Amino acid sequence: MKGCLTQDESGTYFLQTQRSAKVKLDSAEDLSSRVGRLVKVTGAFVDTHAATDPGASAANRSRPNSSQTPSIRAFRVFKTEVLSQTCAARKK
Repeated sequence: MKGCLTQDESGTYFLQTQRSAKVKLDSAEDLSSRVGRLVKVTGAFVDTHAATDPGASAANRSRPNSSQTPSIRAFRVFKTEVLSQTCAARKK
């Protein structure tokens, strides 16, 4: 996937794609030096769960309504390649 690498206030990285989709990235690599650049990421989509207390989530699994923990789709990054030092401004 190609797009502009962004980071929100909480430190979460996102890829703003050329089709205006915002995809959450999951990476073991430090991406901070690539924020604001046009990048190509290689990886796979994964389902992650909202961060909760580990003990609480284990207790919730035994309850019938354990589906209350939302599943969040993220893109697990295996490789990042910088295509441009800046993100191209989108034309309206």
